[in-house]
Amino acid sequence: MGKTLVNRTHLLVQDDIDHILAGQPKSVQDRFQSCNLMPDLLAYVLSRIPNLYAVCQEDDSLDLSPITYESAQRQLERETLIYQGIYCVLEKSQEPQTAKSAQNQIGQRPGIHLRR
Repeated sequence: MGKTLVNRTHLLVQDDIDHILAGQPKSVQDRFQSCNLMPDLLAYVLSRIPNLYAVCQEDDSLDLSPITYESAQRQLERETLIYQGIYCVLEKSQEPQTAKSAQNQIGQRPGIHLRR
């Protein structure tokens, strides 16, 4: 019997990204889909936050439910990183003259500001 390592934070971040991208303008959603930018955004966020891992037996059914116990501050920090990541990934994927328009397209929730 082998063991499997599961990054539970990845599941939570994926859910949050899906939710946040769904609230973005269609042009942003289309750009992420057409250029396959989701892995870039996931890597951006996951490399900047603490990750929670679980070890499971291969023959056990994996409990892949997202993390349900977390402070509001951590959740806000993660969501802020997602918004920053959207801008950063879009900027890197576009021509220099259109990078500024990417920042203007990203819809922000109140109280969240992008850092440069």
